[in-house]
Amino acid sequence: MQYQSAVSARQIFEPTWMDKSGVQFELKYSLEVHEWIHNDDTQKPAELIPIFLPIGTIGKIKTLSWDFEGSDDKQYWMMEIETVDGRCYDVMYPELLNAAVEYQDET
Repeated sequence: MQYQSAVSARQIFEPTWMDKSGVQFELKYSLEVHEWIHNDDTQKPAELIPIFLPIGTIGKIKTLSWDFEGSDDKQYWMMEIETVDGRCYDVMYPELLNAAVEYQDET
């Protein structure tokens, strides 16, 4: 129930710049994300560890996952992002929205 209350408090009902296909972002604040670390021992599952990305990190949104799959609530919640160095992380949609701006390549 606590998780559902947290989701409800942060719902985003209107489309944002992150909903566009192929959009890139630049962090204006440091952001905690999570990285899957695979163990050498195949008997142990991968671990999800927190990582802090610094201000100025540039990346793109790879995938969006729906919150409460199978329900009428079609709000984005979890997403996978890829930074320009090719590393992938999981992050919550509202946190990325608050920490980033749309990246405008000036070349």
